[in-house]
Amino acid sequence: MPDEIDQEHEVFLGDGCDTLFGDQGYLPDVSEISYGPVRAAIPEAEGKAFTQLASQIFNSGLVMTELVELGRVPFAGKRILEIGASTSLPTLLASTSENPPERILTTDYPDEALIKNLQGNVDMNQALARCPVQCMPYLWGADVGPLIATLPEPERKFDLFISADNLWLHDEHDNLLHTLTSSLSDDGVAFFTTGHYAKRPAVENFFKRVEALGFEVEELHYGDKWEGKMEVNLGAGRLRGDLDLKKAAVWVYKAWRKGSVAA
Repeated sequence: MPDEIDQEHEVFLGDGCDTLFGDQGYLPDVSEISYGPVRAAIPEAEGKAFTQLASQIFNSGLVMTELVELGRVPFAGKRILEIGASTSLPTLLASTSENPPERILTTDYPDEALIKNLQGNVDMNQALARCPVQCMPYLWGADVGPLIATLPEPERKFDLFISADNLWLHDEHDNLLHTLTSSLSDDGVAFFTTGHYAKRPAVENFFKRVEALGFEVEELHYGDKWEGKMEVNLGAGRLRGDLDLKKAAVWVYKAWRKGSVAA
């Protein structure tokens, strides 16, 4: 993601403060959270972690993790690529399953502090992981060669693509599309979660472009009630009922190549 993101960050804050900074936005003043057995540190709010809002846990990241817990993101035996991962909570939880992925590559913007935090989360949960979990920096829209080179059989690419809370970066949609189409296998599937602050017209336009690139797209609806059973620790004083509000503020999408059996 180029430095122009900083300008979009300012616009985003100006347009969406009511949603962003209320109960339906993110978790302020929290340095670590846990979901089931997984613990994850949150990057400190400085430098790129601040300008790219990576220093917060947003609703869509929690919802993606709930989808993983409930098996609505089919990850068993998959080669997973997570982009814009921040804490990597969804894929770290997947790695602890009794039916784990084949392997996981979790990525974020190539900033030293962000990658150090991400690697720290991978290391913190390494004893729980039942599959290889690797982290590396990646700039959206760049050559995906180094990403797929981490696979034992690079020609197979990734068959599960996870993107939580990245669609608010409207100017990055071209780069997101390049990364999606270049890294996903012919039989792969992609899951996206995004907060309402990403703005419905922009999100719908993004998925129209995904369809134009030869994908089927489905918006998934799971209601507004939190269904996960694992303990979620969002910080002192936060109630489980808060999760209902957070889930209600997120849209979920699935995309797969036309003619694929992935659906």
